[in-house]
Amino acid sequence: MVKSRVTKSLYTHFSMFVRIDGGLLKMQITGFGYTKLFAEKKGSLEKGIEKIDRPMKINNLEEVEGQAGKDRKFVRVSFSYGLEYAPNIATVTIEGFIVITEETKLIDDVLKAWKETGVVDTSVEVMNALLTAIQIRAGVKALELTDQVHVPPHIPIPVSKLVKKDGTTEELKGSSIKPSSKNPDSSKAS
Repeated sequence: MVKSRVTKSLYTHFSMFVRIDGGLLKMQITGFGYTKLFAEKKGSLEKGIEKIDRPMKINNLEEVEGQAGKDRKFVRVSFSYGLEYAPNIATVTIEGFIVITEETKLIDDVLKAWKETGVVDTSVEVMNALLTAIQIRAGVKALELTDQVHVPPHIPIPVSKLVKKDGTTEELKGSSIKPSSKNPDSSKAS
């Protein structure tokens, strides 16, 4: 059994644009962090992977303090993201948070809906933007964790092919890739 566990918090700043009613919503993501990273290989890959389940859940929404101006508020969205390799091969669990700033009215509507129903149902576009941001960041981290416990990636990885002068293609092999002659330092270990 191979386990990998890391607990840390990472922050980043970026913006995500979402189209709403013909207009453009700029959802500014002001923070992103992981609170739990866990990967465990439970069984053998000999019989193959039947399926990979990808559960994702919004656990909590809460307003947080911040300096965004009079017409904007911050909200912290706690989430969990996972991978379940079946039958009983591996598990990946990621928990974290994303902090966004948006117009006060929109944040108030989202928080009100969350408190009443436990669902972000006021805006499909906002929910899609949140889930997309979470999937991108957590999906990349899950890719790293699956590599550490030696299970195949949960997403397709592009395969490079060489195109020969005669138009035929050949798949690249790890040993056939040579450093570029344009950059003599590319072969040195960093």
